[in-house]
Amino acid sequence: MHNLPRTHWFLDTQNEIYDKLSSLFSVHAATSVFRLNDVSTRFIHQLKYKNQQSYGTLFAEMLLPYLTDSHELQAVIPVPIHDHKLKIRGYNQNYIFGKTLSDKLDIPFMEKALKRTVHQQSQTFSGRKKRIERLQNTFTIGEVNDTLSHILLVDDVCTTGSTLYHCATALQQQYDCKVSVATMVLA
Repeated sequence: MHNLPRTHWFLDTQNEIYDKLSSLFSVHAATSVFRLNDVSTRFIHQLKYKNQQSYGTLFAEMLLPYLTDSHELQAVIPVPIHDHKLKIRGYNQNYIFGKTLSDKLDIPFMEKALKRTVHQQSQTFSGRKKRIERLQNTFTIGEVNDTLSHILLVDDVCTTGSTLYHCATALQQQYDCKVSVATMVLA
């Protein structure tokens, strides 16, 4: 654990993930638990593909002290995975991360707020522009309380920000809400 590159970023506007995302959409605040390196890559791989869901809990607990302005947040919404991947994997790696944050912050967890309607191959080797184009119309609004004014959108890895952009845009187009973002890793 000591080789994990912790960011120690608060949920605010003074960090690299906020800078990356604010160039794409109106993000209220953002944070990430770790930067990408070989160790964090192995942990994320274990979480996503080896059923090590406890890492999602651990990463959420490591992030909690940095969510000092969380009193404004009204719900946690995880980035969804497509039903095809869910059937193969058996779980959404963002679920346990988001659920832990939601429980500890004592705010609703809205796992069905977004739906991924298009199944695509991994975007690991795609650039930012290609990712943004490929994800067009990939996410739709699911079950959301339309009185929410500030949500926390959670994802495992922010590489280019394209997935978060499309999720946040879908939410902001449907509802007049502020979107803050928390990820496990910033690539």
